[in-house]
Amino acid sequence: MERRRLLQRLAALGGAGAVAGCLETIPGSGDDDADDGESTGTPTGYPTATPTQEPTPAVASETIETERTDCMTGEQGSSVSFGTDRVVVDGKIRSPDPCHEATLETVEYDPDTDRLTVGVGVEAAGADACEACLGVVEYRAEVGFDGTLPGHVTVAHVGADGESTTVTEASR
Repeated sequence: MERRRLLQRLAALGGAGAVAGCLETIPGSGDDDADDGESTGTPTGYPTATPTQEPTPAVASETIETERTDCMTGEQGSSVSFGTDRVVVDGKIRSPDPCHEATLETVEYDPDTDRLTVGVGVEAAGADACEACLGVVEYRAEVGFDGTLPGHVTVAHVGADGESTTVTEASR
């Protein structure tokens, strides 16, 4: 009989011991002060998310191609499109005659304003004979980037006198 009572008490104590493990503090429950009296409020053993900052745009490449030249009809201007790793500028710039080609005068990225400035000019193509009319040069400029793309783009046409005229401003 004594033996039965002893076994019952041991079974009761063993069950309490099994439940005791379930009553420990759960990480992140806010009851961390069971260890040292201080609560950090941060779960232990879990990774914390840290905000990542986008890389700063950096010019990796720049090209310009003359697509067509002709006598001037219509207006000069340009359009900007944003690719995955490049900015593309398609435009028309006035020239003294149709025997000129497009040049990149300026490609600058300003990180303070997150602005890319593209300056397009023209230079003589070296033709022997040229039609006598005010010309237009159609061009495509591409500026490749490492990192992200700039938020803003300004396109300016640069005249023979060095004067620059903004023809397009775009934002992505």
